[in-house]
Amino acid sequence: NAEYMGVEGSMLPTIVRSKFTNIRADAEKKELYLNGVEYYPGGSDATDVIAANGVITIVPWKGVTGRVLIARHSHTGRLTSDAPLVECHTSPVSDISASPHSANIIATSSENGDIKIHQLKIDGDEGVLTTVEQSIALTGHSKRVCPTLFHPLVAQTLLSASFDQTIRVWDIEKQTAVCAFDSLPESPSWMSLNPTGSLLSVTTRDKMLHLMDIRSRTIVSSTVAHEGSRAMLRTFWIDNDRVGTTGHNNTMCRQLKVWDARSFQKHTHSHDTDSGAGVLMPIFDLDTRLLLLPSRGECNIRTFDLSTGITECATSQSPSPVVGVAALPKQSLNVMQHEVARLAVLSAEKAVFRASVTVPRRSIHFQDDIFIPTFAGIPSMTCDEWVSGADVPAQLISLRPEGVTAQSEVVETTAASAQQSLVRKEDRQSLFEDSEKAAKQRLNDKMARFSGVAVQTSQVDGVAEEEWDDFWGYFVQCESNTILFALFSLLPSFLVWLRLRGYQPNILPGPSQGPPASEWARVLCVVFYRQQCTSSRERDSHTMAVQTTQIH
Repeated sequence: NAEYMGVEGSMLPTIVRSKFTNIRADAEKKELYLNGVEYYPGGSDATDVIAANGVITIVPWKGVTGRVLIARHSHTGRLTSDAPLVECHTSPVSDISASPHSANIIATSSENGDIKIHQLKIDGDEGVLTTVEQSIALTGHSKRVCPTLFHPLVAQTLLSASFDQTIRVWDIEKQTAVCAFDSLPESPSWMSLNPTGSLLSVTTRDKMLHLMDIRSRTIVSSTVAHEGSRAMLRTFWIDNDRVGTTGHNNTMCRQLKVWDARSFQKHTHSHDTDSGAGVLMPIFDLDTRLLLLPSRGECNIRTFDLSTGITECATSQSPSPVVGVAALPKQSLNVMQHEVARLAVLSAEKAVFRASVTVPRRSIHFQDDIFIPTFAGIPSMTCDEWVSGADVPAQLISLRPEGVTAQSEVVETTAASAQQSLVRKEDRQSLFEDSEKAAKQRLNDKMARFSGVAVQTSQVDGVAEEEWDDFWGYFVQCESNTILFALFSLLPSFLVWLRLRGYQPNILPGPSQGPPASEWARVLCVVFYRQQCTSSRERDSHTMAVQTTQIH
């Protein structure tokens, strides 16, 4: 669960931890499955057998004709023989795509090279989508079309790759190809656009990775992506400077690589997963740099953090082998449950279900470190503007619910409160020291007022300076003893008054033998303090012999 990176001058590796170390993917309850889905597996492993947006799920239907099932996410249970299907092509469907800008627009392609754009009609909140209001045909390819891709930043624009070794960019509104690249060395297996939509990475069946500027119809750079005999490679963009690929190495071990888009001479990072035969189907989140890596025909769903290098996180298990996976838009996530992704999964048991990918955290606040502003689902420019060379950034939207406190704000508030508490503690300490000095002065004034002489520690032999400090501190902490102190100061005068009245107690010496009343006050105060000591060690050190010596 960590990436080991060497540290210069150290014999030990550094462990790079990820915030997604304990991530997990949980499938919904089986009662919410859509069962009985007779999907068409496609002509090759490159076929996407499922697509989804925030409202619907699209699956190619089994048969010789090009039919697709289009159902709402809320549609559950088993499909019957009269399952609502949409006729799209006269030959089997080779690929499907859902528009990121509109929930009722999809694209389908066929084995004979046809592409169609369908505008759907939504029938009710819980029904299936059975009506096609309008279909637009895009013709130009001569062979099987796969894959197709809507441009996320450009309105009404679709990219298509075909086995005729061409890539075309379609203006859906004009129903024409505005860009065409006709000189690919081999048939494409996958393609992906960079975050700004200006460059296209393409993997081909000769195991090559090409970086293309589709608007200028040029290949910027090329390299051998993976050395394995299986040519089913896929590619995705991590950011504008890094490209990721999946494939097999020369020992038939499945592999994940990261490339520097500025130089394809050598990959920057590489990670071998296992020796499985299934095709890896990467689903990458540009916001969190989180890669979900399910494999066709298996139950494992691996996760990787690609923020710095390749950090492998937890592996989750699907209830049944996976045939296809599609990611739903991030606007459909439950961010208060720390859900970072939601997948529509087509299983080998002919069922469609949703899987929730969450990061376990105990906080009840909005986690703004993993839910940064994301793509709003709104195009930034028109097709003509993009073809002319414009690069407009994506429009972003915050996933933070209204009225919810962000985790960063809580941390800042806690830090500020801690700082204020420290300041208040220092102020209280300073105030206590000032109060202690003032209390000592008040007690000294009281003793001087009652005895006639201010107390000086040096006037009593045998009383250490530290003992007088303890004496003052004791009376500051126990202010109720101030009254007792005053009473003990008046006691010698009271005894002298008794003697003059004719009563002669044994503890009071004669007038010629006794010390002044002020000395009596000081000595009796010391005796009173020593009697209040709680530890036996302090009581042993304050003996009555010292008291008798001081009295006489």
